[in-house]
Amino acid sequence: MDAKEKDEKILYYLAKVVQDLALKNYPEIVKTIKELLEIDEKADYYGIIGLAEYKLGEYEESIEHLNRAIELSPRADYYCNLGMAKDAIKDKEGALYAYEKAVEMNPKSDYYYSNVASIRYDLGQYDEAIEDYSKAIELGPKEDTYYGMRGLSKVKAGRADEAIEDYKTAIHINKNEIEYYYRLANIYLEKKDYENASEYYEKVLALCKEQGGDVFDAVGVSYLVKCYLRYARVKVAQGDYQAAQEMLTVSINKDPKLDVDNAGD
Repeated sequence: MDAKEKDEKILYYLAKVVQDLALKNYPEIVKTIKELLEIDEKADYYGIIGLAEYKLGEYEESIEHLNRAIELSPRADYYCNLGMAKDAIKDKEGALYAYEKAVEMNPKSDYYYSNVASIRYDLGQYDEAIEDYSKAIELGPKEDTYYGMRGLSKVKAGRADEAIEDYKTAIHINKNEIEYYYRLANIYLEKKDYENASEYYEKVLALCKEQGGDVFDAVGVSYLVKCYLRYARVKVAQGDYQAAQEMLTVSINKDPKLDVDNAGD
């Protein structure tokens, strides 16, 4: 193959990749990049195929290709994508290393700091997670999830009082995220501030109704069910045993296999 023919093939493959990226046709992207790598080896190609394989759930292949991209040309986005693939296979330490390298190469990215914070949270390093979420907030102050996760990290770190303002800020930015109201209500419940707890549990119930009834958390538990379980504790504390019983009955009827002791988190 002469130089002209090679260049024409490369242009053809790249045009196809661009088209498939727009369509999110990841199997075709993988196929095309493999053909492209047979005639031309560049970090960009390994980076693209690594990301496509991640999207397809082919994590080991993704890690291999992203590592090769980094060998050829270290870049923050390659490290970030490597972190995602490492996280997907539960290699938290490997993910943390990759995300920290991304931050090192691009310290102006709030997203990269939030990735580091997320892994630190998963590792139980709550104080460090708070610091990283704070840095993410400094760089991206309009992202509600950073405040929400910093609030959750503060709760886990035994600093629930400090989390209140974070959840209120998150709600100010995103008034439709049920989790923020629910977690804020839980803080007030533990503080025995039943008036505020009731206010925010009522908002959870109202939002569930607005959003179609059952809205589920990240592990598939209904916020409606969790809310009634916690709200019932408020009603007991206030001496309204009938309301508490009704709430518990609704929860159990909605989810008969519910572990009442552990479903309220």
